Amino acid sequence: MTMRLRKHQFKIPFASLFSRLLFNFLIVMLIPIIVLIITYLTLGTNALQTTLKQQSENNILLASQRMQSLIEEYRHKTYLISTDEEIESVIVKKKEQSGLLFEKLFSIMSGDTYLATASIISKDGKVRLSTHLFPNQYDVRYFSNDTTPFFEVNRLSEKNASIITTQYRYLTQTNSLILLNILRAIRDENNEITGYVALDIHQEAFEEVTKGLGFSDLLLIDSDNFRVSSLFSVEKNGDFSLFPHLSNLTFPLQSDSYISKGTIVSVQNIKNTNLYIAGITETRWYEQALDQFGLIILLVISIGTMIALSIALFISRSIGGPIDRLADRMKKVEGGDLSPYPPQSSIEEFHFLESSFNEMVEQISTLLILTREEEAKMREAERKALEAQINPHFLYNTLNVITSLAKMNKQEKIQQISVKLGKLLRNAIDNRDAEVTLKESFSLVESYLTIQHIRYGEKLKVSLFLDPSIEEIKTPKLIIQPLIENAIIHGLEEKMGDWIIDVHASKAGNNIIIRVSDNGVGFDTTNLDEIVDQDSSHVGIHNIKRRLFLRYKENASFSIHSSKDEGTEITMILYDINSKDEI
Repeated sequence: MTMRLRKHQFKIPFASLFSRLLFNFLIVMLIPIIVLIITYLTLGTNALQTTLKQQSENNILLASQRMQSLIEEYRHKTYLISTDEEIESVIVKKKEQSGLLFEKLFSIMSGDTYLATASIISKDGKVRLSTHLFPNQYDVRYFSNDTTPFFEVNRLSEKNASIITTQYRYLTQTNSLILLNILRAIRDENNEITGYVALDIHQEAFEEVTKGLGFSDLLLIDSDNFRVSSLFSVEKNGDFSLFPHLSNLTFPLQSDSYISKGTIVSVQNIKNTNLYIAGITETRWYEQALDQFGLIILLVISIGTMIALSIALFISRSIGGPIDRLADRMKKVEGGDLSPYPPQSSIEEFHFLESSFNEMVEQISTLLILTREEEAKMREAERKALEAQINPHFLYNTLNVITSLAKMNKQEKIQQISVKLGKLLRNAIDNRDAEVTLKESFSLVESYLTIQHIRYGEKLKVSLFLDPSIEEIKTPKLIIQPLIENAIIHGLEEKMGDWIIDVHASKAGNNIIIRVSDNGVGFDTTNLDEIVDQDSSHVGIHNIKRRLFLRYKENASFSIHSSKDEGTEITMILYDINSKDEI
């Protein structure tokens, strides 16, 4: 009673099929969604910014390379103009050869006259030519030496140096905006400045630079003049105060990326210049998309919960009905009602389960009937076995009487046979031990051979050897004596002359070898397995072989070697047997 109470105290409460299904469905659905939410909350924004920053840095590097290529192309053209000997000659001699200069300018600027304006002016301003209307800002006649646009050019010591700046913005006669200026000096053979070249690049020339980069704005920064020009919106031009996204920049400028107020600013130097290009990436659109993604997740959770609830309810009803019926049937069977019930479920698996349960109940009913019959038969067999035990004991007691009478009448052989036969009979009817020692087996063999000696006389010659170290090893009863009996009956009785039987039990390593041989008539071993397993005359050998393998399995071997008219040898080997162990 106490044990039942304890079990009841620790019993885990049952949950309904519906609640379990709903719980499992929600777990399966919510785990990936929770992972997405955690990823969104912990990694989403940072991952987005990291990705956008890396993408921005890659794009701004590409933009700087495009810009560098563009500048180098036009800088080379200024070099060609400033080093042309004919142009230099006209500038030095101040000759009016405008046709030659125009031809040279348009030749060098071939294909770029709509994207750039090339201008030549002598140092004193008397020679002034341009591929477009000559810009007034380059007319040095109206400037002092300190205010001329070419003041910085005059200070350059290197012959091939040039100035790249965004300082001189203006509109051409075709309303093209000038965004970038390349200024260079024309020098004579003595390296004296005789004139200047100004190459002004139009806004249209930068369209190839801005294509396919994904920036919301692309800014050209002149670090020498602290001026910023938008390549997307030409009206945006001026100092840094006009561009709040650049408020975090520090001077001197570095090629780097900055994140502030929903934007990513990536800055990259344009090689061989003091110019920088900055790309502006708006992140608020991506952040809004993440917020929308969060709302979508919440919506999915709500819809998923409703779906899980519906599916769990449907499955619990479709499964719960057959299970309840089967449970009721089990309770009836437990109460002893074994009457059959036809399957009712339309679900194949449950229909099969109900049919199988019906078959099981029928088998239980049949087994109960058979069990009752077997119990009756066992009681009858037990009664007969008890009655049968009277016969051997009666025979054994009778042998004792014969022994006493033989002793009284001094019949020694009769007395000896009675004693040995009594010993054999006592061993046969003793069912207390299924195994005996080898010493006891050899004692039984001696008793049997004593009787056979009295019967056959001196023609029966026997050799017995038992290794003393294995005398106490136990083996199944009657595995040697039946072999000797079989040897006499089937091998020696038909032989003329002396009969020789050799029984030898020895130890080889951890193996025990028992060998029984005779010099009888032998037999053909071609169909040995069939003879041993099927021939009723060899039932003793078959019985011994079966008992050996039932007892030792693969740790025993049983072999027969026989030759016609030469004799038979039977060998039993018990493997890995320690002489101190009882098998």
